[in-house]
Amino acid sequence: MGYATVEEVKAFAKISYEDLSYSTEAEFDSFISTLIDYASALVEDYCNQSWDTPPSTVKFVVIQICANTLHEILQRKINPIIQQSEFQLRLLVPNAFTDELKRLLDVYKSFEIYREGESTT
Repeated sequence: MGYATVEEVKAFAKISYEDLSYSTEAEFDSFISTLIDYASALVEDYCNQSWDTPPSTVKFVVIQICANTLHEILQRKINPIIQQSEFQLRLLVPNAFTDELKRLLDVYKSFEIYREGESTT
């Protein structure tokens, strides 16, 4: 179970299933549910811990990662290339898990400490 709901992500992202060319709302909801699971796992890996009930900051970061991903998909659909000058084009590179979001999670990072001579298994 992820750390956010489909409804929370949709309310935050303000993107509809039609925007991303999904056939049905249910198909779009299923995709968002998968995004939530991936984003939640990403946050757990980053923090090296999991929660039964996540702190509100963790929930916000998961929602934001999902919303960022949806917006990046939409942007690539609309125009995957940005013209920077008359002779220079730049491809959009997705970055849903931004440095700002990582900084929000830094207080939740759990580190394992090993003493010299102790086994890690």
